[in-house]
Amino acid sequence: YMTTAISGMLIAEATEHASRATGKRGLGLTAVVDAAVGKGLAGITSALFGLVCYTITVAYCAQGGALLEARGIPGIVLIPVLTIFLTLSSPRVVDTINNALVSIVVISFACISFIGGHRVQFIRLARTDWRHAPRALPICAISLVYHTVVPFIVDKLDASPQRVKTAIFGGSAVPLIMFLCWNAVILGAVSAGSVVGDPVAWLRDSVKDSLLLGPCVWLFSLFAVITSFIGIFLGLRSFLADSLGFNPDDAIQSLPHKTGLALGAVLPPLIMASLCQDIFIKALDLAGIFVSILFGIIPAYVVWNQRYRHTPPIHRRRRQRSWGRRPIRTLPPGPNLIKLPGGKPVLLAQIFASLYIITDGLYRQVIIPVRNGAL
Repeated sequence: YMTTAISGMLIAEATEHASRATGKRGLGLTAVVDAAVGKGLAGITSALFGLVCYTITVAYCAQGGALLEARGIPGIVLIPVLTIFLTLSSPRVVDTINNALVSIVVISFACISFIGGHRVQFIRLARTDWRHAPRALPICAISLVYHTVVPFIVDKLDASPQRVKTAIFGGSAVPLIMFLCWNAVILGAVSAGSVVGDPVAWLRDSVKDSLLLGPCVWLFSLFAVITSFIGIFLGLRSFLADSLGFNPDDAIQSLPHKTGLALGAVLPPLIMASLCQDIFIKALDLAGIFVSILFGIIPAYVVWNQRYRHTPPIHRRRRQRSWGRRPIRTLPPGPNLIKLPGGKPVLLAQIFASLYIITDGLYRQVIIPVRNGAL
């Protein structure tokens, strides 16, 4: 949680610095990186964002289908139906339906917490095995991702340091609490010797003494996937439109453009999810590795570049030929600037923490399968 919150503050600091340097508001993450470092790293940032969106979409395609098939419904229908709906519906209709689905997620989660809380045995939560903790880090990283909206938050809050800090730390604390409650119910309600494999699936399909807990877990899981898919689909569609140079109005209003973008966003992940069984966790692990680069290392490097690699003011700056970096205008220090405390040690800690997640994930995703002949 602290790593992702620090990353959010670093993006906020970089956004304000870039906005002041360029005189523009409403910059996206790629534009922030471009203004601070240059087009080289901005291109890498854009590519990583696309990879994150695609790998998460693969995971949602696989898990959404599996949840439907658990109730005897063909899983292949979910993503095409959602894609058709999102392509043909207006943004207002999509927002209305999405808000209704989010309400179902909240209600089902409240039911799980209330009903499942009576089944929790706290002695089960006392069992620990920290050897397996690193395996969860990539998924923890992807679970708390909200960083693409941080530049928007900075702009809407007029770069007020206190308001931005409250929005990042307070806003991200809400899903953190939900994740902790969810894990407490799942781990505390399931005996270690009673289930082999996924405890969530066991709780969803095998609870006999509660008529509501199993359906609530299923509803929460399904609609959490659907609402998350809606968000990632819209983001991926916008990314493809920008990458292909489409006019923003055409990308939103023109049905041929919307259809082509929808196929480009959904078809490759749907094919991958259909061909590869049990890809849900693997896809999330891979997305967590990409996220650690995109929202872990890059923001820290950008802020390091802005703080400690100052150049002369814009009218006196010289051209630099170093890789992917161009001069930026320095900003005078002042009380109204967003700045994460801690200096270089915090930035280095952020980079090394992200590198650990990346190297450990690559070792388990690539090195071990190669050694075992499974890749």
